[in-house]
Amino acid sequence: MILGELDRKRRTMVSSSIIELVHMYRNGQIATREINQLRVRSIKNYLLDNALTKNIYLPPLVASSREGAAPNGDPIELSIIDGTQRIAAFAQLEDSILKALRKVKKR
Repeated sequence: MILGELDRKRRTMVSSSIIELVHMYRNGQIATREINQLRVRSIKNYLLDNALTKNIYLPPLVASSREGAAPNGDPIELSIIDGTQRIAAFAQLEDSILKALRKVKKR
């Protein structure tokens, strides 16, 4: 029975911050599907438009890990199942914010 095989596999839920996930994404530790830049831009605009009111809702990112785990138990590599565009949007938004801060610092 297929369900019996699935029940014997070890499942672990890990919670990571967006900062940690963006770092993993930048280091190539997160495999994603093809990025849809229009969707990424839409998510970034949504985040920016609602940042002041703090009325932001995004579903959680869902990923799987088939590789081993780090000594602390966190996955070494992830494969995004749901959230490719969201993780790309967070990474690009961070880039935009850092770029704006550098411009302000130069003045």
